[in-house]
Amino acid sequence: DLDSQDLHVTVVPHWSEQAPSPILSLDVSEELEMVVTSHVNGNVCLYSMKEHEDVYNMASGRREHVGVIGVWNPFTADESYARSVTFTSKESLHGHKHAVVVGGGNGEVWVNDIYPEYEESNTGEVFVDEYVQKFEPNHVGPVISLCSRPEGLIVSVGHDGMLRMTQTWIGLKNPKKATPWP
Repeated sequence: DLDSQDLHVTVVPHWSEQAPSPILSLDVSEELEMVVTSHVNGNVCLYSMKEHEDVYNMASGRREHVGVIGVWNPFTADESYARSVTFTSKESLHGHKHAVVVGGGNGEVWVNDIYPEYEESNTGEVFVDEYVQKFEPNHVGPVISLCSRPEGLIVSVGHDGMLRMTQTWIGLKNPKKATPWP
């Protein structure tokens, strides 16, 4: 009976003084204890949901229990929006690597590696900009949905009616453009 259950709700403050951009999609990683969201303004926001751990919250500028820990926007050149988003991961010789995949309103699909333990990264940033990949070719129209499969395989569905499977190269600096899976 849900009426007799106490629910714990945490409201995560917005990371900017500007009005928040509407969220179009989200994904939850139980393994990383993170949530990623895609927004109308093209931003991709990463939130920590770790219990009993304070993180640097970009909204307040101080360490708090929950908050935005990273923001990335690959669509700044053409002002597109971030339509869909998902986490992906891959086992490597150097451990488990993680990335965020975002599909745009312009048909582009981008991948950016993340440091789940961002405070241990060299820069203190959660997104690893030198590991960004762009899928080729683009979908025609918005990327409606994304999901990841083991070993970095991404499935994308576009407004063009196409379903694409693309292999990503998580953890490789300056990788080649991602190509459709054979």
